[in-house]
Formats: sequence, structure tokens, C-alpha cells
Amino acid sequence: MIVIRRAARRTHGRALSASAYLDSPFVQQYAAMRSEKMTMAYAFDFARNLTERKIVLAVQYLQKELPVRLAHAVQLFQHLPYIVAVNPHILEVMLVNLVTFDALRGLPPVETYEQAKHYAGFAMHAAQLHMNFLPTLVSGISAAKMLPSELGVSATELDLFMDDVVRQRLNRRVILAHIAALVEAFQKKTAHDEDWLGAFHGRCSPAEEIGHATEIVRELSMRRFGKCPEVRIEGDKDAVFKYLPGHLKYILFELLKNAVRHTVDWSMRQRTEQLPPVIVRICDSPDRLYIKIQDLGGGFGAEAVRHAWEWGGRKKFQIKDSLQLPETMDTGDAGDVDKTEELIRTKRGEMEAFIKSYSQTDKPPIGLTEWIFTEHGSDMGGLTTSRHGLPVARAYARYLGGDIAIETLHGVGSTVYVTLGGLDSGDRITF
Repeated sequence: MIVIRRAARRTHGRALSASAYLDSPFVQQYAAMRSEKMTMAYAFDFARNLTERKIVLAVQYLQKELPVRLAHAVQLFQHLPYIVAVNPHILEVMLVNLVTFDALRGLPPVETYEQAKHYAGFAMHAAQLHMNFLPTLVSGISAAKMLPSELGVSATELDLFMDDVVRQRLNRRVILAHIAALVEAFQKKTAHDEDWLGAFHGRCSPAEEIGHATEIVRELSMRRFGKCPEVRIEGDKDAVFKYLPGHLKYILFELLKNAVRHTVDWSMRQRTEQLPPVIVRICDSPDRLYIKIQDLGGGFGAEAVRHAWEWGGRKKFQIKDSLQLPETMDTGDAGDVDKTEELIRTKRGEMEAFIKSYSQTDKPPIGLTEWIFTEHGSDMGGLTTSRHGLPVARAYARYLGGDIAIETLHGVGSTVYVTLGGLDSGDRITF
């Protein structure tokens, strides 16, 4: 149960904590617990030779961890300044975490295989509430960055908040998708593909994923511009490694989308008919895999590079135009609290009704790759620049021990270096 407290009337320049507005005693109880991290090496080993007992143990771990990790996520939101937390987009994401936390916390302990199947299916069903998590949250953060500086909202602190939220979310999503995949594989009673270890693929091919991402980008470019540069793959085309295919596909799509769009835009500004190719080079090594994406799309300035990794941009506008909140919001009148309480009740009711609609006869939950692409839309937002594409791509890379770096030469083009962590030494990576 969420306890809604009326916030005291505030003055300009003072940002009240969101925890003074929304609170839950159970969240505080679970947030005080430490999550138990699992190493990739252990997860891979556990995924082999599945038995009913293994499935029960895996789901028991999931049942213990998800409420704790959701409580940690809610606590991040509760530490936001009040004027940020009551943005409708941010409030909605906070409510999704709270409602999911309450739903999972209230289930009976898993003791049998049948209960394990039910819990995994129910958790994946509840997770569908989080499908629009990132686009919704980034919209709220973008609006928060438009607030006047005298309200005490720091754009840098908001970016750090987003980094923490996305990292926590990746941990929850991967562990849920991984264990749900184990349950589904065992439930089918068929020989599990040895290349798959839960949500991870043991022989993920960068060349194949580059090809898949290129097909999507080419279709979008032809639809928008009527042309598309060649995407040329070079280097270690036969390289394979252990990874999350959905994460790799998103990283490559986002970077290739930018390279193709900049190449076409630059050629149109230069009035040249022939498009220079986008070169993608794969470099394999014993403990890392590297991908270099190089374009001749004109590059961009130093300031753009500095802001490339920021969530939602840094534009400043008037508070009423950006937040679309009641006019009482910027004066601190009690009316804004009433409006927000009404939003909480409505949204919470809708979310709880959806969670209760779960049935084990529902179709199997979608996998991690489909989850990512459903979240960002079937065409991943088209060729337009999103307010979170690059930060999300880098978060995916860093999550598994990699990184992304950009070098650009204004008037010439850009080179993006993608480092992908090798998961064969999975004892150093936890989730």
C-alpha cells in the first residue's frame, strides 16, 4: 500500500524530497536488504543439465531478489526533488515499480515446480508494465531539465540518476529474462539448444547481428530518403562470442542508424550523388571483441560530443510549457497535490487490474530481444535522433563489461569504437 502524504507548501528555490510525498513502509523494509549478485559464470553453469529442482531453486532466488531490487529502484525515485518526482512521466514509472513490487511481494513462497512455473510466468506478465519505461522516463527527465535553475534541479544529477536507474533496471530485466528462459526451456521437455544458456547465446555472431541491424536501417533510410549508403563489413567476420543478442542488436542498430542518417544528410548538404560507404570492422581478441563503425557523414562539433551521452538534452523552456502540469504547480498551491493524488489512484488501479489479469494459459512471455524491440517500437523510433538512444546503447555495452567511445572530425565524419566484454571469464561480471 502506498501512503500518500500531502506535501507542505513549498517556496521557490526549495526542492522537497519525493519521499515526503509518496512512501511505503514495505519499500523501506526491503530497500534495507542487500541484493545477492550472481556471477555470469555461475549462471552459465547452472543453466546446463536442468532439473525440476534446479528450476525451483532458480525461481526461489528470483522471488527473493526481485522485490529487493524493485525496492532499491523505488528508493532512487523517492530521493528525487519533489518538483521532479511529480512530473506525470516520472510519477508513472515510479508507480510501475511500486505496483510491481507490491504484486510480487504478496505472492506465496515458491516450494514446488508448479509454483515456480506460475511465479516465472506471473513475473514476466507483470514486467510488461515496464515496456515503455525508458521513453516515458526520458520524457520526464527532459522536462525536468527545462525547469528554471532557481528551483535547484541539477541536470548533471538527473543524468547520474538515469545512469543508476537504467543500470538497476538492466539487472532486474536480465535476471528475470534469463530465469524465465530456463523455465520455458525445461517446460518444453525438448533438448535445449546448446548454444543457448537461458537468455545468453554462446555463439553470438557480430557479423550476423550487423547484417540484421543493417536491414532495418536500410529499410528506414529508403523510406525516408529514397537512398541508403552501403554498409560494408570487414575484419573477423567469423568471430563468435557469448553475449545477449538483443543488447548487441540494439547497440548496432542505434550506431548504424546514426552513421547512415549523417552520411545521407551530409551528402544532401554537399549536393553529391554518390554516398560514401559506412565501414564496420570486427576485431576479435581472446578476452574482448571490438567493433569500429566509421562514416563520412560530416562529423559534428565538440559541444555535441560532450552532450552525446546526456539523457533527454539540456534545453531550457518555461515550466508550464514543458511539464504540462496544473498551473498551481509552480506556486505550490494545494491543488497540485489533489491532481497528483488523483493521477496516482487512476494509474495504480489500471496497473493492478492488468497484473491481476494474468493466466497461465496466456501465450509464453516474449524473449529479451523482442522485449527490447517492443520497448523502443517496431522500427526503433525511425531514423530520427532519440533523446536516449546513445546513452542506452552505452549502458548496454557497459553492463557486460564493455564501452562505447566516439571520435569525430567536423566536416569529415565520425568513428565509433564499441568494446564488448567477453563473458567467457564470467566470474568477474555479476547481475
